[in-house]
Amino acid sequence: MRNTNLRVVARQLKRPEPDRWNSLTLNDYIGRRPPALVIPNSASRLISDAVGPPNIAKSFDRPVMPQRPLENKVALVTGASTGIGRATAMALGASGAAVVINYLDNQEDAAGAVRHVEATGAKAVAIQADVTDPGQIKRMFAAASREFGGIDILVNNASDEVNDFVWAHEDDAWRHVMATTLDSAFYCSKYVLPYMIPRGSGRIVNISSIHDQVPRKGSTSYCAAKAGLLMLTRVLSLELAPSNIQVTAVSPGATITERTFPAFLESGRTRPDLLPSFDHIPAGRAAEAEEAADAVLHLCTSPAGKYVTGSTIYIDGGLRNTVYQIADQDPTPHLDRLTDDTTDA
Repeated sequence: MRNTNLRVVARQLKRPEPDRWNSLTLNDYIGRRPPALVIPNSASRLISDAVGPPNIAKSFDRPVMPQRPLENKVALVTGASTGIGRATAMALGASGAAVVINYLDNQEDAAGAVRHVEATGAKAVAIQADVTDPGQIKRMFAAASREFGGIDILVNNASDEVNDFVWAHEDDAWRHVMATTLDSAFYCSKYVLPYMIPRGSGRIVNISSIHDQVPRKGSTSYCAAKAGLLMLTRVLSLELAPSNIQVTAVSPGATITERTFPAFLESGRTRPDLLPSFDHIPAGRAAEAEEAADAVLHLCTSPAGKYVTGSTIYIDGGLRNTVYQIADQDPTPHLDRLTDDTTDA
């Protein structure tokens, strides 16, 4: 009998004009009826029992993305004078943000990055700071705030790597990679908060690597630091969510930058023979720095990004899902150097 009543009710419903379906909101989908439906009083209780009460969710209308969605926002990118950092700074500037270019020691490259950002029509300034030093980080954020009024977006891009097997890995090199890659992201994420929280929202994006999950022989410190960065991203996302700050990561695979393939770039990209084979990558090529930058831009501009936190986007052409070997032949451990400064008891 109940099924028969439902069929009767369905025949009694008056459907809206076809063009009205284009204006449906989330309420209409959850309430299981378009806004113009006319439901007889005798059927209202039956419909309520079948589909639940109407208007149980807030209406959601997708906004139209402006051409420069980061207008009046301020972004700071660490290690931004070259590579993925510079590409990210340019992408953020092209979307309207004022950009702070952080650099360590190459003032010429930093000035070039500023010019590239300004060419997009955005404001930009370069600030020198060692992001492994909390004191210098504090001064960097204070200077950026004086220049632009605060910080809305922080991209922790600064990183370095030393490729040695564990028995040949210098202790100081281990500490350097950890400080540059992991410590810097922790310190910057911590000391940006006085300039981000008062603005009511913020985005922190950590540039990681597929090696935050994929181990690579001969890269002990780099893989460990990137793995730490992945967990830092997830923990900060929990701690900063109540302040409306989203913390995410972008993890590229093989990417063509000045650090990874300098000879190829110095040739003006005219010597593909200077690149290794990328047959082990399902996509058959390395990524461009701009492709990693586009992922950062998506996290900082997409309306959906307001509800994405603690997540990582992998830009790797499928490499993370394969098993591959870096070294053709593993070196023989040389253990003498590990005991050369010991003395008999």
